[in-house]
Amino acid sequence: MLDWQAFLSMENFQQAWNKVRANDGCAGVDGETIAAFERNADRHLATLRHQLQIGTYQPMPLRSLSIPKKSKPKPGEPPKTEWRGLAVPTVRDRIVQQALLNLLHPILEPQFEASSFAYRPGRSYQTAVRQVNHWRQQGYDWVLDADLVKYFDNIQHDRLFAEWQERVHDPAIGDLVERWIGSGMTTASGLVLPTQGIPQGAVISPILANVYLDDFDEAVEAAGLKLVRYADDFVILAKTQTQIQSAQALVDQLLQTMGLELHPDKTRVTNFQQGFHFLGHTFVRSLIVQDQGQGGRKKARGDGAGERWRDGEQAGEPAPILCYSDPLAQQTQMQQALLAAIRESEKPVPPPLYVVMGFKVRDQQPVQIESQEFEWRDGMSTLYLVKQGIALRKEQGRFWVKAGSAGQTEREVEVPIREVERVLVFGNIQLSTAVIGACLEGQIPVVFLTQLGEYKGHLWSSEFCDLSTEAAQFGRRHDPQFQLQMARQIVWGKGMNSKLTLQRFNRRRKVDGMGAKLKRIEQHLQ
Repeated sequence: MLDWQAFLSMENFQQAWNKVRANDGCAGVDGETIAAFERNADRHLATLRHQLQIGTYQPMPLRSLSIPKKSKPKPGEPPKTEWRGLAVPTVRDRIVQQALLNLLHPILEPQFEASSFAYRPGRSYQTAVRQVNHWRQQGYDWVLDADLVKYFDNIQHDRLFAEWQERVHDPAIGDLVERWIGSGMTTASGLVLPTQGIPQGAVISPILANVYLDDFDEAVEAAGLKLVRYADDFVILAKTQTQIQSAQALVDQLLQTMGLELHPDKTRVTNFQQGFHFLGHTFVRSLIVQDQGQGGRKKARGDGAGERWRDGEQAGEPAPILCYSDPLAQQTQMQQALLAAIRESEKPVPPPLYVVMGFKVRDQQPVQIESQEFEWRDGMSTLYLVKQGIALRKEQGRFWVKAGSAGQTEREVEVPIREVERVLVFGNIQLSTAVIGACLEGQIPVVFLTQLGEYKGHLWSSEFCDLSTEAAQFGRRHDPQFQLQMARQIVWGKGMNSKLTLQRFNRRRKVDGMGAKLKRIEQHLQ
């Protein structure tokens, strides 16, 4: 079992954040960069830990990127740029994955075979190269130079999760990994939900790749063969040609049970006399020659950091920015059924249906909220500050709301402070220090919201008698039953207002059929 206290500790998350920051990767689908996260890193880390603790953490989909892949042109052909696809998590999801990875290494390392060299502490492509030379010196001259067909894309989820649960006996962690793998990837056609494969670009993927091939490593070694594997690149060594040919048949059989296959054009039986190429090195007899211009195998980075990249299927177009839908609630049975049907169809999820998964496309254009009301009347108690750019100041027991800009006529509204019970601030509104002081002294709560009305925070005195009540009201915005109840009340109120308005107009001029319409409205309201 995983030590959840250690996993959720601030020390572990700080270490994970330092690792992600050092990689200096790009933003995910939410558009949040390393620099943006760093501005409030402590608060963001505390939020992530709290979400994991109470079970509200939800991974976001992956951003589709492509990075250039070096390819050797054939003789007489001009060089061309090939692209390798990556699926990049958000900065926050990378931090949580790294925090988990910090604790997984001590659990999984003792279970991995000695023949596996990639993504493991204290091991690298150099140690793999030295191990190949060691087996040559021991008389293992025959080599199966193997290449898997799209290994990361062909990993079978059912088998992967079964292997994972066998090694990490923690259902909650297994559920977390499944959500990371199944979160989907954004494309020009919509959100693609995977039925197999793991994302190249996710922090958690390398260790999952090792888990998936661990049984393969064990079976090859149990057959008396020598295996040197670095992720999906591997060679198998034997002392005779007969043994290596039998090894190829064994490998084919093992991989078939795992949903994998050897590349027919890139897999061959050879020996050190003929030579072969592995991990950026050429092996010929007792010589080992490193490729020019390469430092061997590059370290796999989870985000394509430091490399030229482009959006996967959205080259030339700005990638859509996703955010959590508000409120973030539990999926209903209908939503779950719809999501299951979408997965079975294996078709991209269009943006309007992202809300089923708890996300939405953020409008990157500024939203202009216009209000024609600029007045304060008797009987009012809540001061709504909606028009962007207005200023609120205090003079002699009154609030003054001032609007207007260069070239426009300035307007002011006088509001007696004694009549104000609360102030709601939408977006870019200026409050003077005197206003803030008057609100604190008069126990007038000030609530700050975005232009769209999403709650940001509040200001009120600790002596405010309804502090707990106000906090509970804002907290209930995530309660589905409360949302439904309020929606019904709003619709009922609008329906009742429409009925009363029609009745009043109908008294002055009789409209044919209006009585029947009013009765139908009344029936719906009951």
